[in-house]
Amino acid sequence: MPENIDRVISLLEKRIDELDSKLNQLNQQFNKRANTLDTSVEELKNQLEKLRASVTGGMMLTWTISLTFFLLLISSQEGLFKLIDQFSMLISSLERVGTFDTTYIQHLKNEILKAIIQKACEIKCDIGDLAEKLVRHFSPSQLLSPETKNLVRKSFGQEALEIWEKIIK
Repeated sequence: MPENIDRVISLLEKRIDELDSKLNQLNQQFNKRANTLDTSVEELKNQLEKLRASVTGGMMLTWTISLTFFLLLISSQEGLFKLIDQFSMLISSLERVGTFDTTYIQHLKNEILKAIIQKACEIKCDIGDLAEKLVRHFSPSQLLSPETKNLVRKSFGQEALEIWEKIIK
């Protein structure tokens, strides 16, 4: 009888080991599938984030282009200054979204700055007020670049350029 008990115990231990091994296999399979699912979910999340940034960037770029067309309709200094604020907010949003590289955004800012200066000259905007407004939205290096200074000189004259430089510095 003790031999039978020992044999039963041995068989039970063997069966427990087999079940334990099977459980380990199932756990490994589960973990592998869970990791695959986690990776897939993370990839999907990244793709959706890129898509969101792309769509948002495209919408903001479209709005920036629309504002550029509105620039043609501006006929007062106050209207121009409000539009400058809108441009600034949109450019900041484009930078945050990260859809476009910094070179493209810098080019866009330079083109907007040129259009603003040309429109300001057209509507006889005060150069001091314009410089004070733009210094809040553009970097001094942009506002004092040779291209910008040349445009200010051609549009407003040498005296205006001197005022511009004093305010920007």
